[in-house]
Formats: sequence, C-alpha cells, structure tokens
Amino acid sequence: MENNISYRNDAGFVVWAEFNHVVQKNIILRNNIAFDNLDGGILFGSWGYPDYTGLLINSSATGNTLYNNNINGNSEEQFYIGFINDCVIGNNIIYGNNNGRTVTLVGGGQQNLTLNYNLYFEPNGQPTFQNNDIDYIGLSDFQSSTSYESNGLNADPQFVSIAENPNLHLQSTSPAINAGNPDYIPDNEEFDMDGEDRINISPIDCGADEYYSVTNTDSNFYVQKFSIFPNPTTGLFTVEGNGIIKTEIYNITGKIIKTYNINEVPFNIDIREQPKGIYFVRISTNNEFQVKKVILQ
Repeated sequence: MENNISYRNDAGFVVWAEFNHVVQKNIILRNNIAFDNLDGGILFGSWGYPDYTGLLINSSATGNTLYNNNINGNSEEQFYIGFINDCVIGNNIIYGNNNGRTVTLVGGGQQNLTLNYNLYFEPNGQPTFQNNDIDYIGLSDFQSSTSYESNGLNADPQFVSIAENPNLHLQSTSPAINAGNPDYIPDNEEFDMDGEDRINISPIDCGADEYYSVTNTDSNFYVQKFSIFPNPTTGLFTVEGNGIIKTEIYNITGKIIKTYNINEVPFNIDIREQPKGIYFVRISTNNEFQVKKVILQ
C-alpha cells in the first residue's frame, strides 16, 4: 500500500489482523500521507491477540507522513502499534496536535519490533508515548526507558505550509532531510509523494516527501475536499468535488455495489434498493482517493 492520501476519513490507514488466530503477513505501508482524519493516522497490528484478534507479522510502515490526525479525539493516539511480530516502523513523520498520545504500543504485544529513525513533533508540547501501559513524556524519556528510537528525532519537520489546506512538502531547512535510516534501500519502483526517486541524497528523508530543490512545492493536489449530502440518507445523495474521475460504492463487507465514471459534478447517487445500513463511498481523482462513510436509513 503506497503513495496514497487519506484525508478526513475515520482513520488514516489501517493495517489490521481482525480475526482471532488469523495471521496477516508481508504487508508494506509506505510513502503515504494521512492528515486531518477523525481517528488515528495509522493503526498497525491488532488489539487483542490471541483471544480476540489475529497477529500481524513480517510487515512494515516506512516513509509515511502523518499530520494532525485524531481531530475528534476518538482515538487515543496518532500512531497505534498493536500485536505484531518481526515488523519495521521507520522513516516516518508523526506530527500530532496534542490530542491524545503521539504513539501507543499496546500491552507488550510487540516481538522483534524495529522502531527507529522516526521524527516526532507536537506543536504545543512534548510527544508522548505509552509502552506496555507505561506513559512517557518526551522522546528522550521514551528512548532512555525502552529499546526504541535510538536515532529518533523530536523536531518541527518544517512543512511548506500548515494552513487550512496544508502543503506537506519539506522546506530546504527541514530536519527530516537525510534523517532516515542510512541502511534503507528502496525498491526500484519506490517513489516519494511526487513520483520522484525515493532517495535524492543518502540517507533517505523522513516522511513521504523526498526533498528536491526543484520540486513544485506549491502543489497542494492532495487537499481536495469532497462533500456528500444528505448524510444520513434515505437512498438518494449528492457528491461534490473537483477532479473526480470515478466513484465507487461499497457495502459493509467490502463488496462494490455500484461504480460511476462521472466527472461532471455535482452528481446524484441512488442506493434506495439496498438494505439499510453503513456504506462506503470511494471518490477517486488522478492523484488521490478518499473514502466517505454513508448511513442509509
């Protein structure tokens, strides 16, 4: 899962082992952006292995940028790390909003976890962590008390803009530049958020943007805003937004029930023939997609 943008969803990205005793493995989450989501930016692992959920193994979350997630305070953290084995989490930027913890490691459920070379920032205080139900205030406290983040940073990543429509490219003075793992070797077809080579000058930069002096940092393509109304709905609702090329409707099981290849907005969607419940609307442009939840009454 790479080079995606998650904006104003329930959670940014969820890499989850949902069912008890089921093992999920070899999942890669890299070079994505999650911002302004209602819950956490990344949920990685599971919450109750082995009695209630499964286990995530041999997976990684690298080079992602998280900004201002958990805006409703529904989650307890920006980055949730659950029950996992032999996983790598590194080269990420985790920019919080002091709304809950920055990172939670659930109940000692991590075996052979490499958590290092991440950059943390809370604009109104220190990043906060919880590991095995013990709270740590500040990255230095977390580093000195655990085996994690010996090369982690606590610094403002210096995005180009954090106004209402944020531009999450790095400025030339960003401490995230060359702050990633010097041993990280990207795949041949791995690119940053602009489709540029994942490493400009080694080491890799933290976050989804690899800094290039000629990058068009005025590009805010990933802050498109889409609207669905009315919601809840009795079956007829309207989609609005710019640059839409495809809209898909999913039921609660993940099955696509309708697809619209319409680029003239606003346009109407009719699901009156479907049973009442929760549906998901995936709205795609050339550069991004967003998923909205719709309640059919």
